Amino acid sequence: MRLTRNYEYAYGLIKARMGNRLKQYDYEAILGCEEPRDLFHVLNKTVYGETLTRFKVKTFEDIIDAVTTSAVNHTENLINSIPKSDMEMLVDYQKLLESRSLVNFLKSKIRTDYTVAMMGIIQFGSFPPGYYDLEVSSKEKSNFPELTKIVENSISLVKKNNCMAPLLKIILYFCEIISKSILKSNSSKWRSLSKLVNHMSEVTAIEAIILSSQSGIAPEITEKWFSLKSETKENRFHTLLAENNVERVISKLKKTRYGFCLEKKSHNDVNGIVERFPYCIIAKEAHSILAGYPFLPSTAAAGMMLILVEVRNIKLAIAAVAGRLNKLEALRLMTIS
Repeated sequence: MRLTRNYEYAYGLIKARMGNRLKQYDYEAILGCEEPRDLFHVLNKTVYGETLTRFKVKTFEDIIDAVTTSAVNHTENLINSIPKSDMEMLVDYQKLLESRSLVNFLKSKIRTDYTVAMMGIIQFGSFPPGYYDLEVSSKEKSNFPELTKIVENSISLVKKNNCMAPLLKIILYFCEIISKSILKSNSSKWRSLSKLVNHMSEVTAIEAIILSSQSGIAPEITEKWFSLKSETKENRFHTLLAENNVERVISKLKKTRYGFCLEKKSHNDVNGIVERFPYCIIAKEAHSILAGYPFLPSTAAAGMMLILVEVRNIKLAIAAVAGRLNKLEALRLMTIS
């Protein structure tokens, strides 16, 4: 059977799911649950219902697995709905999105009580399972030798400096890969995807500066880790490299296009702001892309971005119901659009 492969069809799939995306009251309903069976009844009325029924869920982990599986299946459908000639680039973009999950996995292993990071681990299948297991040797991770080297170097820097910022080198690595591929293709259809990648790169660089400032890392050390001037030289953020006070860094950022995603939301936890920041930007950029026309590769990318954000929201809510997070904190960490 011939599959439909065009961006109009991909857009239709995304809009259909967006029409059924979870709203504020859905998350509040989840947070009001006490047992897995309560969660099942709430989520059974959403796009995740069919998978939940098929999984015969009994525990909170069962529900998380079912929700993740549903999201992965939808992402695969999205990639399979675009022209075959464009699939390789979109698969690379999927790796970029999942690289943040890989960063969250490493955070959760380095700091074992890091529940928020654990809820941000969403495996789309871009990497072999071994990358989510620190016990697996480098030899067994031969699929991505350069990535393996970056991961090992990042972990070493984190432990040496007691700062999570070096892990973000992983995300910037995938930003660079896609940017080079787009440049090589020399096609205008990739222009909007290139902007998404550039924004991702910029946001990650800013995140690195905030985390470094928070840990008291000297600006020249941060610059050495990331070569951040290349990420920020064309914009106003280059001044942040010289700033070593995290509150002042955030204050300066509030006057930029990213300010909306750095609001404190009636609490003063810098960690919460930093954890929410990239997902808020991801959601904002995705909605901006979907509001435009014509439909392009970035359309499918935006759909994948919204799936990532929603699954993280659900996992945060479930963690709160399971008693692993404060319910109000979980709600503040979400990005609901």
